[in-house]
Amino acid sequence: DMSTKQRRVELITYGYTRNVQGFSRALPIVLINLIRMFYDEVVHWNVEGQKLKQFLNAKHRECVMAPRSFTAHDIKFRMSVFPDGHIESAEGYVGYFLSVLFIPSSIQCFSIYLVLECEVEPGHTYNFKDVVRWTRNDMNSSDGWYSQPKLSDLAQVKAMHFSCFIDFLYVCYETETPAAAETRTTTTTTEASSSPNNTANCSVQQQQQQQPLRIDYIKEFYIAKECQYVWRFDEEYTERIKQIRPKIAITSENFGHNAWCLEFIPNGDRFLIVKQCAMFIKLVAFPVHIKEIEIVCTLRRNTDIEKKLEHIKLTHAQNNSGHWMGEVLSASTKKKMELSVEVQIINVVDDNDNSVDASLWSKHGII
Repeated sequence: DMSTKQRRVELITYGYTRNVQGFSRALPIVLINLIRMFYDEVVHWNVEGQKLKQFLNAKHRECVMAPRSFTAHDIKFRMSVFPDGHIESAEGYVGYFLSVLFIPSSIQCFSIYLVLECEVEPGHTYNFKDVVRWTRNDMNSSDGWYSQPKLSDLAQVKAMHFSCFIDFLYVCYETETPAAAETRTTTTTTEASSSPNNTANCSVQQQQQQQPLRIDYIKEFYIAKECQYVWRFDEEYTERIKQIRPKIAITSENFGHNAWCLEFIPNGDRFLIVKQCAMFIKLVAFPVHIKEIEIVCTLRRNTDIEKKLEHIKLTHAQNNSGHWMGEVLSASTKKKMELSVEVQIINVVDDNDNSVDASLWSKHGII
């Protein structure tokens, strides 16, 4: 059954490096970085039996926490769900979030690629993708979706499976202040001078002074500066998403070096103000030390609806942009559908508000 299957997956993916006490302090940072290149943080959470009954009967704004938190890069996370929504506009819809509970004082900021999934029956999965940047001031902040699926549609479900995938793009550590560095050097010098084995200790002092005061983890990833993508829906899938509730979004596979994706809301916007479908281009990777990426973009639905987005500025806080794309899919008579996008980066701004010359974009992984 699903719970047995997911338990096996959990045993495989839950991660040796997360469960060994003090692992991150026992291995050199170089080796940790190498492991992180091939190791992803995946957490699974099943809701069934009595827990599922409580879940289905939850009140509006009632929060259900995952049974345990998890830690990566010494940062503590936890999943949470609002079965009946956490805000007025999302009442009646399941909201699923990842919260950051603790960030060490040594970490200045970090960024993750995040995928949240909710499987309500085999083959029927809701998912959400995002790139998130958190600083040390963002403890207890959350990121996630707030309107999928609809709670009333889950009455006959026998089990729900939630999963959370995170991939660290970078971790920036706090730089040691000059005063702290001077104090550390003075203390080391004093200890070396007072030691009988002065020569050996001087060697240790030199090694300590040569060590970097800040060691950042930065994963190698790329962003396509210009790309095209076509998302095709066959008859079966088109008919299926015609039945999707308003507010609920579906997400394409990633493209453009896995840095971009499309979001499509087929049957009405999240606030039910405009009864049209909506389409968004979303950036799911953001380079370190880059504040803003400006794009031009063309969105198409089949061959009859085309919308151009010009001079759209994507940031950590607003990494997507979209447009209304005609009648809701439930009212369409077409048996197949095709969504396409063309996107081009036209400007890149760094943390100091300076435009980065296009010849230097590749240093930030924009190729």
